[in-house]
Amino acid sequence: MAPVEFPLITRAHHAGDGDHLGSSWPAGAPLVEAVPDSPSLDEVLLRRGSTRLLVAGAAVPRTTLEWSLAAALRGVAEVRPDPQFVAVHAVDGVDPGLYRWPSLDRPLQAGDLRQTLYHVCYDQGLGGDASFVVLSAADLIAGDDRAYREAQLAAGIVEGRLHIAAFALGAGASGMTFIDSELPGLLGEALAGLIVTCVGVPEYRNRAGGPPGLPTEVKLVASRMDDR
Repeated sequence: MAPVEFPLITRAHHAGDGDHLGSSWPAGAPLVEAVPDSPSLDEVLLRRGSTRLLVAGAAVPRTTLEWSLAAALRGVAEVRPDPQFVAVHAVDGVDPGLYRWPSLDRPLQAGDLRQTLYHVCYDQGLGGDASFVVLSAADLIAGDDRAYREAQLAAGIVEGRLHIAAFALGAGASGMTFIDSELPGLLGEALAGLIVTCVGVPEYRNRAGGPPGLPTEVKLVASRMDDR
């Protein structure tokens, strides 16, 4: 099948190219809170996936929110201190509302935001069914093309870590598409959304996959694009 190129995406990607490698990002300070009991990292990686069904109204412990997001941001926040917002629907010990991390005692907006997040996430159920939703954002106007690339990279790292941490603590997670134009009004700031992650109680338990080169199942999937 011939490759398909989207010129605008290609130009946006290359606009952030650099002429030299920068310094490595720091490892980050150790987490203050002890690591909760959980399966080994290998077990988590083989079982984790994108949770498509969450139990609406089910709550997770406050530790699941605090520890997983702290672990996700470790070492990244020092390089890219982009704000992280948390829409809390059902977290033990945290009132429903919208918060700016790490302040979980003073909501920016108090009250039930399930319907709002459902709409922001393109009317997808996970936005309202999740126990909490993390919204990564950044001021993209103030930076150049390279800063835009760094912001996207950092947000991806944070989402990946949050995803794994949630599974390690027995929750489920899924990255979500969202309506870009709705984010500034929801957050109350002129910020651009980078990625949205829904975390909650899964309706099902993922089956573990196999290690590299040893899949547990192989399915042939028909291409959704023309063979041109």
